[in-house]
Amino acid sequence: MIEIKNITKRYSDIAAVKNLSLKIDKGEVVGLLGPNGAGKSTTMKIIAGLIIPDQGDVFINNKSIRNSPIYGKKRIGFMPENNPLYKEMTVKEAIELALDLSNFTKAKYKERIDYVVKATGLKSVFYKQISELSKGYKQRVGLAQVLVPDPEILILDEPTEGLDPNQRAEIRSLISELGKNKTVIISTHVLQEVEAMCNRIVIINKGEIVKDGSKESIVNEQLKHTTITLSLRAETEPSFEFLDVKVTLQGINNNKFTYELIGENEENMLKQINNAYRSSNWDLLQLKTSTQNLEEIFRSLTLN
Repeated sequence: MIEIKNITKRYSDIAAVKNLSLKIDKGEVVGLLGPNGAGKSTTMKIIAGLIIPDQGDVFINNKSIRNSPIYGKKRIGFMPENNPLYKEMTVKEAIELALDLSNFTKAKYKERIDYVVKATGLKSVFYKQISELSKGYKQRVGLAQVLVPDPEILILDEPTEGLDPNQRAEIRSLISELGKNKTVIISTHVLQEVEAMCNRIVIINKGEIVKDGSKESIVNEQLKHTTITLSLRAETEPSFEFLDVKVTLQGINNNKFTYELIGENEENMLKQINNAYRSSNWDLLQLKTSTQNLEEIFRSLTLN
């Protein structure tokens, strides 16, 4: 289990992370979602013990990373956005290097190599030099190195950045499979990555958490608010006092009025608008309803 308590990290007078708190249970695949510069990478580096926060602390299985930094690092596998690989090495040599840096005995080497090669699909390029590999395979090599010590927690910073659609699909599938047995934290600003891989979404903006929950819960909460765009022609400006909704006049052109109505009960809103239309002199020109998808929710929470 990971518990982040009130962490703050500043660079000069800029707060990259502000008093951020978060709990992540074993077995969750959590997507840290936010625009560039939101504080995702800083948060991940703090969890991994690579950056010490100015305030607050992180606990791994109830042990403070300030007081027990080695305990946390032994249980975390961290892959940064810019995957650091020795490109003159072969895939075999890169995995063996990770093993040399681990606590496994030589007798366990073959077992671990067989496991990570199978898990990451590197068998066909095992003896190839890393410089010859596609970016998708280089990402796989980075994941293989991270998996060598069999960490409880995987922290992956933009793991599909720069990949083509086929490579993205391959890495998504791999991470989803790994998430069945490990706690996984992924940072990204790509909504499709979160939808494809994560069972929990944490949206960060300007160093603060602005939304936290499953994709379904976040969308369902926002779906309570239905937007109706209504255009009509009338001799005098219509009144919507009979509706308990937010009404915004979008424009007037001669006797054509366009409104945006936002409320919680779409069926009731449409029924009342229909009743008003029948009893008035309106000439209804257009009526369109819409609800927010995840992309629109993300924009509404981070465009400020």
